[in-house]
Amino acid sequence: MKKQIILLFLFCVFVLGGRVSAADTQEHAFDETSFQEILHKEKGRPLIVNFWSYDCVPCLAEMAEFDHFTQQHDDVMLTLVSTDPWDQMKRIRRTLAKYGPQRFESWVFAHAFIEKIRFSVDRKWRGQLPRTYLVDPDGMRHSLTGAVDGDRLDQWYKGFSK
Repeated sequence: MKKQIILLFLFCVFVLGGRVSAADTQEHAFDETSFQEILHKEKGRPLIVNFWSYDCVPCLAEMAEFDHFTQQHDDVMLTLVSTDPWDQMKRIRRTLAKYGPQRFESWVFAHAFIEKIRFSVDRKWRGQLPRTYLVDPDGMRHSLTGAVDGDRLDQWYKGFSK
């Protein structure tokens, strides 16, 4: 009986959107408060927040651009947020190991109510990927849908580093 209660509890926590602990991993659970947390933590420095998925070909292609750019500009923080389910962690990690930049912070959607998470990031975002937010040191956000190329990143950086 105890075993059944414990299993039921774990099932409810997972299915009803409870946060899965990321204590043993390098990934952070991304929920409705995470975007603001990231913006607050990186306030005053240039920030790229990129939403991606392991089955999004343009997402994987642009990771090389982010890698090249962040190697040239070590003052820029790169945060990658996988929109894939937390239970796909093995595949997410394999993808990041193959395509991921050398230096970044990794987040993964914490629960299945993705519309609520997306709404907390941007009320106009309907889930198109890749989705990138370029954040100036003064907090000005530029949202981009589709793959970002190096020219666009350079243009953004030059806009505030004069």
